[in-house]
Amino acid sequence: MAFGGCALFLALGASGCRPIEGGPVFDSVLLRWLHPAKPSPKPVSSDEQRKADLGSMLHEMFEVVLLREPVGSGEFDSLWSPLLQGASVEGVYNGFVHSSHYQELEQKTGHATPVAVKIYFQEIAVLEAGLPHASDLSDVQPDQASLFKLKRVLGDEALKVIDAKKAKPADLAAWYGPWAARISAMKVNLGLPLRSNTDPKFHENWVLQELKQPNGMDHVVWEVLNRVHRVLNEAEERGMKK
Repeated sequence: MAFGGCALFLALGASGCRPIEGGPVFDSVLLRWLHPAKPSPKPVSSDEQRKADLGSMLHEMFEVVLLREPVGSGEFDSLWSPLLQGASVEGVYNGFVHSSHYQELEQKTGHATPVAVKIYFQEIAVLEAGLPHASDLSDVQPDQASLFKLKRVLGDEALKVIDAKKAKPADLAAWYGPWAARISAMKVNLGLPLRSNTDPKFHENWVLQELKQPNGMDHVVWEVLNRVHRVLNEAEERGMKK
């Protein structure tokens, strides 16, 4: 598999879904990841490709973080436009999970299932091990928290790990490779087949190559956050079926 300059997200396809507590969890977001674009009679400009790239990433963010589609084009465009103008994926994501709307979801969706809480404890311990100093999470109270709160806390900790390691791409890649491969081995639906590769070197090499590309850090940030949210989403689903 050649990494080269291929865009992370090249096209958005149809998504199957199943209901979960008032919102959908999408079985798949059919994106072509690390694959060259198919020949087209009409060449795609770099600007058009960038718009498609960011649009696909944002669409997946709605589905995985909020567990729903955007409400009309207005909601989508209000976030897509800042991305096109240079806003970071991390900034847009923080706008999702630290908004009054997200706080409402945290407060009104009830306690997460024991299965999700167990996975939260497992994953927070792994992330904390990647930080130079442990975070004070004494106020989280996972047993009494909603799925959305656990997702936010886990995402915040993942961003701290990235921030601690991003000054040296090799350090970030060395952390991401085994971490991503471990989650892949959990057989969680990660949205794209290549994300499920269980070879740590595959993921490590992807980070090293991606960080050489424009907006590469945005792609790495989203790949980390995507895994964090999908792991807890699926754990919650399993817990609801028990």
